[in-house]
Amino acid sequence: VLLLAGLAVGQGVLSFWGVVWFDLAGAVVGDQTFFWMGRTLGERALSRFPNLARNVTRAGAWLHRNKVKVLMGYRFFYGTRSAVLFALGMTTVSVPFFVIMSLLSALLWAVVITGLGVSAGAVLGVESLAQGVQAFGIGVGLLLVLGWWWKRR
Repeated sequence: VLLLAGLAVGQGVLSFWGVVWFDLAGAVVGDQTFFWMGRTLGERALSRFPNLARNVTRAGAWLHRNKVKVLMGYRFFYGTRSAVLFALGMTTVSVPFFVIMSLLSALLWAVVITGLGVSAGAVLGVESLAQGVQAFGIGVGLLLVLGWWWKRR
């Protein structure tokens, strides 16, 4: 969605900073949700959901090795966000530190991905937002077929 918003920015339909601020707000709300779920539900949730427990254990090991790098980069690795934030909520990390890191990483994510959307539209020569949505849909479809094929091998 953010890539498409970047494409809309490139078409002059949306404002770059407007897209960034809306993404920033949504990201921080999502971050807070998973962090506080980890802080309040913790072990009870992990005992009930074994897949979550496995992912949180892995994320906890990453956090233990290098907390700042993980907190700045987890958004860029699909499927890690909820586990990292849940695991972080289960630690003794201070809430102010978490809020600051959440804001910084969300801002970095929003600027980079929106910029990629703008750049992709320019590089691909997308002339209209409808053309961009169509290209995005084809790309997602190809990724789904590739994932299905990979899993069946």
